Amino acid sequence: MSDPLVSLRGVRKSYEHEGKMLDVLRGIDLDIHPGEMVCIVGPSGAGKSTLLHIIGTLDLPSAGTVRLDGQLVTALSSTKVSALRNRAIGFVFQFHHLLPEFTAVENVMMPGMIQGSETRAVLRGRAEKLLDEVGLAHRRSHRPSELSGGEQQRVALARALALSPKLLLADEPSGNLDTDNSQQVHTLFHELNARHGVTMVLVTHNPELARSIPRVITMRDGNVATDEQRAAG
Repeated sequence: MSDPLVSLRGVRKSYEHEGKMLDVLRGIDLDIHPGEMVCIVGPSGAGKSTLLHIIGTLDLPSAGTVRLDGQLVTALSSTKVSALRNRAIGFVFQFHHLLPEFTAVENVMMPGMIQGSETRAVLRGRAEKLLDEVGLAHRRSHRPSELSGGEQQRVALARALALSPKLLLADEPSGNLDTDNSQQVHTLFHELNARHGVTMVLVTHNPELARSIPRVITMRDGNVATDEQRAAG
């Protein structure tokens, strides 16, 4: 098996609350390999989103080590962590955070425009291809207010892939969608994982999504309760 893309050892996270320390993560050991699809489930307050934020370098652990793409994140400066995050990770959240004044294709172009390393023509071509992949070729010039919730989330998914990340993280990606749109988004995750080979880690309360993913990690009280590898479906 290849080396892990993500490796956590002894990861703990604590916060001070009303003068007391609240332990959110209590010693997580976890490896995620290239190309995997992983789902994190568990009750509210179990530490799912905190774990996802630490995997995504949006937060650092109180103790323990985090490695991403061979680099020891917990030993890097904040500038180098940001550079690694921008290069290696794409994010999809429950709320899509599209910029309302820009069209769908411009929203997908935005990460590349911020990075500034490629021409607008190259970025537009890639953005249009990604929108085609998520079934929105006919909606490229529409602004977010002109798109349905499901369409907006598909734009957010295309945007997350705009810089060809090795790792895609999603926090409740279908949490605000109805059943039909949820199923469409779930299907897209599987298709894009297969097509691009991007590693995916998804936090969800949606049992249908969890059942469709080959590896399911269940968290309870800040610990990994079970880590189950199974056939998808």
